[in-house]
This record gives sequence, structure tokens and C-alpha cells, in this order.
Amino acid sequence: MLKRLAIASLLVVFCLALLSGCAPQTAPEEDGQPIEQEGVTPIKIGHLMAKTGLFGPYGIRTARGSELAVEEINAAGGILGRPVEILYEDSEANTSVGVEKARRLIDEAEVKFIMGSVSSSVSNALAAEATAAEVVFINVGGYSPELSGPEVGSDYVFTALWNNIQVQRACARLVKDQPWEKMYNISPDYVFGHEAWEIFSEAYQELRGDNPIEIVGSDFPSFGTADFADYIAKIKAAKPDVIFSSLWATDEITFLRQGLEFGLFDEVKHYISAAAVPDEMALAFGPEGMQPFADKGVTIWAMTIYDPNWPDNEANKRFIEAYHKKFNDYPYAKTWADYAAVYLLKAGIEKAGSDNPADVAAALSGLTWENEQGTWQIRADDHMVIPEYLVGGKLQSGSFPVWTLGDIQLFPGEEVTPPPLR
Repeated sequence: MLKRLAIASLLVVFCLALLSGCAPQTAPEEDGQPIEQEGVTPIKIGHLMAKTGLFGPYGIRTARGSELAVEEINAAGGILGRPVEILYEDSEANTSVGVEKARRLIDEAEVKFIMGSVSSSVSNALAAEATAAEVVFINVGGYSPELSGPEVGSDYVFTALWNNIQVQRACARLVKDQPWEKMYNISPDYVFGHEAWEIFSEAYQELRGDNPIEIVGSDFPSFGTADFADYIAKIKAAKPDVIFSSLWATDEITFLRQGLEFGLFDEVKHYISAAAVPDEMALAFGPEGMQPFADKGVTIWAMTIYDPNWPDNEANKRFIEAYHKKFNDYPYAKTWADYAAVYLLKAGIEKAGSDNPADVAAALSGLTWENEQGTWQIRADDHMVIPEYLVGGKLQSGSFPVWTLGDIQLFPGEEVTPPPLR
């Protein structure tokens, strides 16, 4: 039996005006939750994110972003004078589970907006379900370009972060001037991993021109691999100058730990973390765990969806401070995407002047909005996000308790974004 909908609502509502007609005052609270104003219908958002299994820790951290955003928006009066209510569900990183729970949110809770997921396959499935139901879907975790393509993309499908084409093209530019001669690929054996390697290697070789790098090996271990010993032995035998990897989550952590244990990084001094979430690695290892890489002279290259070091502006500082105050932690890359997605939806609703999904979808198409990372645009043709800049660099110790990117390089979004996909 499906679990009951877990309603995580942070409602700031207006108390009933006194019968004499005076202005509303701050709403009293009951059990720590604001009391909903009688007669005011909240704007409901369904949020589907893996909370259990291999993706669970990342899904839980991701969902903190929307929690903070909804709290802030409600404290400022809501959207169009209405409170926002967010309903969280565990997608279990499973497409059928995600779709079933999305249907329940749409049919029973009557949500008009859906957000998710850390898995590209689940995001694609949720996009298709939202399109069929004519509700707005905003992707906050999947990198699939298909969300902007003819098979999955639609008038109702949007995304709050870059896709795999943009990430890997920027990643190729990040490392294009390195004097490497041999490269080894190890990436997860599903669409994201194969796609990441194909896009990166094509872009990288093109940038190298008449001096192509030699690919000395390529492996695609299944997601959830616990023992990388055989893969590490193959990499050591191939003697690459650099490892390209779009492993992420538990897989990347396990591979790197075993790489240290088996002496891989005594020999290979460059590692490209291509999944654009290097903070997962930094959080899992902690500063002490990352130090052996530095001691061995290993450079970890990475792109990231979000890094607290950039940009050095008041909006980003305010976000970091608010997040740290609420969670006693620092934001994770996809946490920021989840946070930004709620504000993107708010901008669409306010531009439309209503929460009618068709009107909001029309308002979001072609929208330009300011966020902590600069000026971003939703391209009208296919709803692909075009960020002002994509951010890359080297993972290293800095001013934050966890390692972040240093030697930051910026890549204009227009330069790495493909022509419209539909």
C-alpha cells in the first residue's frame, strides 16, 4: 500500500482580520506550524525525490533547497497572496514508483506543479506524466537532454539546471590545455554515463585538433558496484595520464577510496569528476579524507551546478547564510537547484497572474530571471536552461569546512548550449 502523502508544508498565512476591520496580524502557530487562513487555498507543489536506497542521502539533501525556499516565500507573503504548500514523496529512484506517486499527487492532492528528481530516468518519466496531465514539471536533478527534446520535452516541461551536453562541453574546455597523452574512461553503465563520455570525448578531441589524446581504456561498471578492484587494476596497467569519470554518488566515493587503497593515485595524478557534483565527494570524505589526494599531488578537475565561492555577491552570501542557519550545514549543488526551482516557479506564477498550469507554462517559456548564479534564461524553443556561466575548477581546501572549487573558470552558457532540440 502506498504510504500516506507526507505533507511537509511551511505555511505562513495571514490571521483572520478582526471583526472591526483592522489589518491582518502575524498568524499564531500550532505545534510549530502556522495556522492556515480560512478560505485561502494554498498553491500546492508535488515534490518527488529519492529518500531511500543508494540515491537516498542525496535526495534528502536536495529536498532541503525547496524546504528553505518555501519557508522564505511564505514568510514574505506567499505567491499572489497565497501560501505555498509542498508535498514530498519518495520516488525510490524508480520510474514506476515515481509515476504512480505523481499520479496520486495530481489526482488526489490536486497539485498543479511537480518537481523532481535526482535520477534522469525518473525525471523523464515524471515529465511525460506531467505532460499527459497538463501540469507543470520542473526538473531539479536529472541531466538528460531529452527533457528538451521531441520525445520527452513539451510545453509543460522545464528544468532548473544544465543538461549533460552543456556540462560535458564545458568540462572539455576546462581541461583542453592540459598536456595529457593518455586518457581512461570509467563511467556508470546507464544512459547518463554513456552519454557523458560520448559528449565529452567528442568535444575534447575536437578541441585538441591535430593532437588527439589516446584513449587507453573505457569501462562502464553497473550502478551500485561495491568492488572496483578489477577496474582499478586495468586502469593501472593502461598507465593513463588522466581518468575521466562520470561516476557519482556512492559509486564515485567507493571508486576513489579503493583507488587510494590500491595505489591508483600513486601513479595517476589527474582525475576528472564529470558528474558536476564534486561536493558529494568532498562531503563524503571530509577535509581529512580529501587530504591524501593533495598529499599525492592529485588534481581533481570538476564542473559544478553550484559552488559557494562563486559568484561573490550578496544574493549568494544571503543564500549560504540562510541555509547554514536552518540546517547547520552548507548547501550541496543540487540543493541549490531545488531551491532555485521554487523561485523559478514563483516567477512564472507571478508573471502569469494565476496558478493555471497552461498560463504558468506559457509564462515560463522564454523567461529570464535572476538567481544566485547570475542571469539565466529558459529558451522558448525547447525550454533548455541557458545559464549566464557554467562553473568549473579544481577541488581543493578553501574558506569553507568542506573542499570546494578553486582556480575557478567560467564558461558562458551560450557557448556550450546546442541549437534547439525541438
